Amino acid sequence: MVKYSSCSSFLVRFPAFFLVYTIILLEVISYFFLRFFIYFYEKFYYRCRTTKKVRSEWNNILINGSSYSEWFSVAADLDHSLGMNDGNLDIQFEQDAVVLKLADRLKSALFSRRGNKSQFVKRLTKETARDLISDLRLACSPHLGSVGNEDSYRWNHRGTNTTLHEFSELTVSALLHILRTRDIYQKREGKSQRLRFFQSLKQNYGTTALCMSGGAANGYFHLGMVKALLHYGMLPNIITGSSAGSLIGACIASKTDQELEEFLDQDSSIICKFFQPVEGSLFSWFWRWAKTGAAVDPSSWYDKLNVLMNGLWTFKEAYIRTGRDLFICVFDGSDQTRVLNWRTTPDVLIASAVIASSALPHIMHGQQLRVKKRDGTIIPLNDGTNSYFDGSLKHDIPLEHLNKHFSQLNVRYTIVSQVEPHILPFFYYPKGSPGDPEIARRGHGLRGGFVLSLAERFLKLDIRKYLSLVRDLGLTPNAVQDFDDAFLQKTWGDVTIRPNVEIADYLHVFSNPTNVSMKNKIKRGELATYPYLCMISHRHKIEQCLKNCCREAANAVMTTVDGNISRMKLNDENDVSGGGGDGNDDGNDDGNLLPSSLSLSSSLSLLAEERSNNNSLKTLSVHESRQLERERDQANALLEQEKSRCEYLQRSWDEEKLQRMKMEADVDGISTMMEEDTYHLRQRSQSSHKRRISVGGVISRNNSRNSNNSNNIYPQ
Repeated sequence: MVKYSSCSSFLVRFPAFFLVYTIILLEVISYFFLRFFIYFYEKFYYRCRTTKKVRSEWNNILINGSSYSEWFSVAADLDHSLGMNDGNLDIQFEQDAVVLKLADRLKSALFSRRGNKSQFVKRLTKETARDLISDLRLACSPHLGSVGNEDSYRWNHRGTNTTLHEFSELTVSALLHILRTRDIYQKREGKSQRLRFFQSLKQNYGTTALCMSGGAANGYFHLGMVKALLHYGMLPNIITGSSAGSLIGACIASKTDQELEEFLDQDSSIICKFFQPVEGSLFSWFWRWAKTGAAVDPSSWYDKLNVLMNGLWTFKEAYIRTGRDLFICVFDGSDQTRVLNWRTTPDVLIASAVIASSALPHIMHGQQLRVKKRDGTIIPLNDGTNSYFDGSLKHDIPLEHLNKHFSQLNVRYTIVSQVEPHILPFFYYPKGSPGDPEIARRGHGLRGGFVLSLAERFLKLDIRKYLSLVRDLGLTPNAVQDFDDAFLQKTWGDVTIRPNVEIADYLHVFSNPTNVSMKNKIKRGELATYPYLCMISHRHKIEQCLKNCCREAANAVMTTVDGNISRMKLNDENDVSGGGGDGNDDGNDDGNLLPSSLSLSSSLSLLAEERSNNNSLKTLSVHESRQLERERDQANALLEQEKSRCEYLQRSWDEEKLQRMKMEADVDGISTMMEEDTYHLRQRSQSSHKRRISVGGVISRNNSRNSNNSNNIYPQ
């Protein structure tokens, strides 16, 4: 917050504020008029080049929604009627030429042609393998030329590019060919070198993160995006969210894939019951704001989040349960944004982080984070900050924090779901975007022509210039200075998914979802994601292939290690049975291999002890350096195997927990029936016991009477 105490600041500040915002208001009005003119300009070409049947089918898909296959078929008919191509690269552009030449080298290294059509995979030699490995290092770069760029998929409504699809297929085929070819790594260290090669490619290629913006009720569009990515197995494990995005992120991070799929497949009337944050009427909001300074009281949100997440989970508990890395942005009232994660705040409740990230100033008071102790008690977090606010005010998409403070995650690619109501009207791509191409010149021009695109760009940059001036000089009144960065921060990523918003969405931005609105937003969220699925799948395919290659190469290293260990044990047994050896080193590398259960540090200490006992040289020999490399590879292989084992155990634990919950429900019902039966049996036993006592008393009285009668008949 900027504060000035000079005399000129008091005299000029407010006149300058009104002058600058008057200019901004006039430019915003001009900008929207310009966008409407571009919209009608494109509609004119759209109606002239398409038939009524194609338009009706496309409008029916947009209104009622559909599966991806149906949407793709109708979009293909629409592109065919508009004369749009399938998407390709142009060798005249430098960034496209790099990809095309690399694809040709990969194709020539992998395949040979017999006749005119048939192809078969080549057998690699050392020279061709060396060239292929160098090409793969280039192909697995995170940002290579036009690969992964939205401009490469802007040629049609389907969001396809045949050249990049072929490039991704060639890259995957080359990786698998290197993995399964035995002629490349033939030396003793071959499998270890192969593992290091794939690990370096994986490190260079990086991982993908999903970033969900705020947007109040527009945040329910995220559910449709998540549903589409989850259905095709492309939902990243790294998830960030702020404000409404943190709410959806908490729902995702607290559920396994099976639970999340079951949750999203429910009827919209059931889903909307989990998202009812707004309580009271507009009049009660105004009355509460006049009394307390905040319109919303979030005291009941903990119970609602408990139902949504099936428990008040901490960041660490949710990560252990699902394996998803959740990041939530909060703002402490100064210029600092804090990103909460299981690494930095493992014991903080996700529910408290969601409420704090949703605390919009003047709508809610600042919220305090809560932590869960080991005994299960929940207490406030004592970190010197008593109140946190909406994190989307400063960092709606925390890309800088992911790359700077969490560099171990190696995030190189981001999928952004942007639903902010004040940001979406200003998203505009002059050359077109996936699912929204330039129609007039079939992708080879600018939307609305050069003059209109120039005017649109000029107005947008001029608005940002004046907003930066207001923020840097602190012209805004102190009560609303927290909102200065809302328009100036980075709100896009490598892939930016944006739903088509309507005027009704702005009217109900602070309302609870209904059955109809929830169904509509999930459907529109899916439709907004469909044009980007091809683009995301090309990246996801290579990323998963590198992960599988690392796992398979690690298993091969461990198989070799286990075989060497078994041979070592057999040799030791033979030495013991033969009276032992002479104690001299025969120079065999297998004798120096350590068991796989030893860690890297213990193996290094044992090696140092062995060198000191043998009075070896102080410098490492070639043999010892190779041994250290093998031990490092073994440690990496153990780590990869342990990760795979943890993933398998996590899935097994989730399935077992679901079965246990069902069994507990059955057992509760059975126990209730048994308790009722036991109660009835006890009642019956008590009544029968009383009957036996009464019958015994009658019999004893009858016996006494009979004895008296007998005495009277036979007197002494």
